[in-house]
Amino acid sequence: MAPLSRPEFKQQIQQMDSRQFEFFIADIWAARGWETQVTQQSGDGGIDVEVTRDSERRLIQVKRYSDTTVGRPDVQQYASLQLSEEDVDTIIIVTSNRFSPQAERYAPTVGVEAIDADILYDIIVADELYSVVSEYLDFSQPISRSQSTQSPTSDAAARQIPDGESPAQTIRQAISEERRIRMKYQSRSGTRVREVEPYGIATRGQLRYFVGYDDYRSDVRYFRVKKTLWIQLTDEEFTIPPDFDINSYLNRKNPAGGGSQCFIATAAIGSENTEELRILRGFRDSTLSKSVVGRLFIQSYYRLSPPVANWIAQSKWRQASVRVCVVYPAVFIIKQIGEATKSE
Repeated sequence: MAPLSRPEFKQQIQQMDSRQFEFFIADIWAARGWETQVTQQSGDGGIDVEVTRDSERRLIQVKRYSDTTVGRPDVQQYASLQLSEEDVDTIIIVTSNRFSPQAERYAPTVGVEAIDADILYDIIVADELYSVVSEYLDFSQPISRSQSTQSPTSDAAARQIPDGESPAQTIRQAISEERRIRMKYQSRSGTRVREVEPYGIATRGQLRYFVGYDDYRSDVRYFRVKKTLWIQLTDEEFTIPPDFDINSYLNRKNPAGGGSQCFIATAAIGSENTEELRILRGFRDSTLSKSVVGRLFIQSYYRLSPPVANWIAQSKWRQASVRVCVVYPAVFIIKQIGEATKSE
């Protein structure tokens, strides 16, 4: 029998029984090093599989669909599990079909990891989980790594990172030859296979970053080189924008300065390195990021605030108004909270 192709994989998992698909997903996560538990069919509260590793706990909702797509209302419904369940780090929705475009865009903003049939196939190939697949699906030969790419990729071009070699070498080659890369990347929202058109690579402090167009986000993003778990250099070519400057981009995004910027405060103050911004970032990192509600607020803020910040930066009067009415009062309140906490 020929190796199991992507279309055959999708067809077979879509023909599974819904309960069987839940156990299939649980076994995949178990093979990836997680402790797994499939919940009872009734009264599961929207949780099909619970996975834990060390102190991390993730909840998986499994959707065995063939014709139906997972929509934004589904994502919104299961995102609320972060509020109703204790000690949940990530909500994951796995479907045998796909997500609607609206659901794909919405999921990262509410801390939900969306895994469709294509991403599930990529995970199996990347982690070489063939023994798990063989227990559920009809195939006799391993899926080849070259089959996991949706764009044409030669066997010579697609490769894992050799021992002793940094992914930076492959990234630099991709930039020099203007060729797309396919990589398995570990971000705060989870590990995902992504296709990226790398524009540049640079070092900030002791960290190395590369910047490129991310197909998954449909936007230019920066990535930490050390979080690239494996990488493939494809034959698909692209053109780096002639006006792209990686240092200017990283200056705007400030990845080494404690994550994403405080966009509105930065626009109002007109500088990225002030005492007020240090206090606001500290409150974000030490307080807001520690709770589910706080993390949802941060995600929503970073999604909605950039256009507001741009609007503020266009007028000195707006900058002054936001400084006096928003930034300075917020900093004052944070300082008072800090003082009250110290005195307790």
